[in-house]
Amino acid sequence: MDMLVLADSDGVVDMTHEAIARVTNVPLDWVKRSIHVLESPDPKSRTPDNSGARIARLDEHREWGWVILNYDRFREIATEEQRRVRTRERVRRHREKRTISIEKPKCNADVTLCNADVTPLYASVSVSTSGKGVQGKGERNLVPQLKAEVGKHYGRGPDDRWGCDEEYALVEVAKRPAALEEFDTIRAYYRNGAEYPRTQVKTLLENWPGELDKARNHKPKEKSCF
Repeated sequence: MDMLVLADSDGVVDMTHEAIARVTNVPLDWVKRSIHVLESPDPKSRTPDNSGARIARLDEHREWGWVILNYDRFREIATEEQRRVRTRERVRRHREKRTISIEKPKCNADVTLCNADVTPLYASVSVSTSGKGVQGKGERNLVPQLKAEVGKHYGRGPDDRWGCDEEYALVEVAKRPAALEEFDTIRAYYRNGAEYPRTQVKTLLENWPGELDKARNHKPKEKSCF
């Protein structure tokens, strides 16, 4: 592999053992042994040309300077792999752009605050209030109230702006009919002995079901009388 990198466009490595050792940072004796193996016939080689040898000397009368045999084949393999890598990278970039365009509007990348107008998104969310634990029947939008309660818990005022990721995570949680009651459970858990409470709004919202399960299963430690 080192010699493929060092070769010119014709597959020639016109360098001494010492030069190769310096450039590759490989001990000189290793370089000499490896080159001897590459020059030698290999009956098990998949390419029987040249008796299976991988390299040949440019001139028999000197001990340095080689040409990589079957260099064109190696270059074709490398070119094909490069093509695959470039294709995978194009597909990855396309998927990222598609995900961003479908799920979220662009945020200002230089700040954590969200500059997008989320009012239409808030207005599009409504949940049934006829489920268990919810007072009354019909439809209602839980986003503003849930935002106020969660923000208050984390010391945020009504005029404080949130990050884009926080806003969208909030909307997803607000789709749960009993989101406010669930937050009461989580808040009580955090105030009464949670071992690892979420310290960031975003991580709480994105891990809502797990935090709710921990809150429901939490058993406060009994106080000792001694």
